Amino acid sequence: MRKYTNIFIIIMIFISPFYVQAKGTFHLNTSRNFSRSSPEKAAIKDANKDVDGCLWMGAGCFANIYGIAAAYVVVPSPKISQLIGKSPDYILIYSDTYRKTAKNIQVKKSTQGCLIFAALYLLMIYYPAFTGGY
Repeated sequence: MRKYTNIFIIIMIFISPFYVQAKGTFHLNTSRNFSRSSPEKAAIKDANKDVDGCLWMGAGCFANIYGIAAAYVVVPSPKISQLIGKSPDYILIYSDTYRKTAKNIQVKKSTQGCLIFAALYLLMIYYPAFTGGY
């Protein structure tokens, strides 16, 4: 029985980032953002589309605290093609909002991955104690 439990836990460690991320990329709740200007709305939309939440969740799961640190350190940049022909004010607002939103998504996803790993790790350590194994 212990062998099957360990196999199940190992499988869950590898599948959990994909299972949690199965819905797609992380989307901020934009229903309360009605007062946002056009560049802010576009930046939030593009950041939600561009940031790979599954990658950051995997980084948090497998690299733990280093994955979260990487999410803070890596500064995402908007695609240049989105800014061609725009005014300097638009570019400034868009770039700032894009970076903040994308970094927020990165940090949240890497933290979720780290917490999933921690929960599975604790389950793997303390589960045998509850079942009388080991």
